[in-house]
Amino acid sequence: MMWMSIALIVIVTEAILYDLYKESRKQEPKKENESLDTIEERLKALEDQVSSIRVAQGMRRRDG
Repeated sequence: MMWMSIALIVIVTEAILYDLYKESRKQEPKKENESLDTIEERLKALEDQVSSIRVAQGMRRRDG
């Protein structure tokens, strides 16, 4: 009887998680028509972040 209870809990949990996953995938709009300018701006921002991280790591190495 205990095994049936555990199996039922596992099955119900998987069903709930599947429904939540399916709903979360529906709500995310796809960005297929993103303009080239927007992509370039995001790329530049990411490059700036990487650069500042490298500078910070260099400063930590010097401080020892």
